[in-house]
Amino acid sequence: MEIAILGPFVAVFSAFLAAWLTFIFSKKREHEANWRKIKFSKYQEYIDAVSATVGDESASPENSKKYFNAVHNLMLVAPIQVYDAAILHQKETLKPPSHKSLQEHDRLLNLLIREMRKDIHKSLVKNQENTVFHFTAYRDPENMGK
Repeated sequence: MEIAILGPFVAVFSAFLAAWLTFIFSKKREHEANWRKIKFSKYQEYIDAVSATVGDESASPENSKKYFNAVHNLMLVAPIQVYDAAILHQKETLKPPSHKSLQEHDRLLNLLIREMRKDIHKSLVKNQENTVFHFTAYRDPENMGK
């Protein structure tokens, strides 16, 4: 008789436990997805700011402000590996022209982008060691040759 009474209680408890665990895990996945979306937005803002400093009119105060704001925003969302790579890249770009190395700049830029991609998409870590990332400077066709 006790087993007959205990059976429904075990079934109800199991159903409740399954529903609760499903809720907890779905909330965790939702939180992680939202956090990745925020990170992606800040990483995109950073890349846009770096891109704005490449080219003929890169020395504008607006572009510098946009870049430094993007670096500061990385402090809020980026894991230490991404932030450290961003600071190394920043130190290279702030060197005087006579001390800059294009190879070192590109190496640090690639390190930074790989760390960002690794943070956003863990599955992208494979097979990206040989991928080379670089920026292309936009040149205004009206001012070319001037």
